[in-house]
Amino acid sequence: MSDLQSTYPLVPYQHTYPPSTFTVSNSRLEQIIRQVADELGVKVLELAINPDHVHLFISAYPTIPVHKIVRRIKGRSSNILRREFPELLKLPSLWTHSYYVSTIGAVSKEAIEKYIEAQKGV
Repeated sequence: MSDLQSTYPLVPYQHTYPPSTFTVSNSRLEQIIRQVADELGVKVLELAINPDHVHLFISAYPTIPVHKIVRRIKGRSSNILRREFPELLKLPSLWTHSYYVSTIGAVSKEAIEKYIEAQKGV
């Protein structure tokens, strides 16, 4: 496997959690995202969880299709969170099918990290 990795800012859109579970499930969601990333050999460079979306800045080998990374994170997190927080079963979906991804190029890694860091708690 090549040592070259591609770096992507990802924004997998999600539905808003009910306020009563938001804080608890945010910390759990972060744990799940980091666990899935580790399993895939993906480095999480920055992560911000907002009420209606997640900013995720990752570095991954180009042999791993980005859609598979997003699908695995969304699928696993939905499954685990609904099991651990039964009140989430009332929602039709935790995630939308949409996400935004781009490679870094014209913008520096530091600028993206700074932007995502600023999104925490927004």
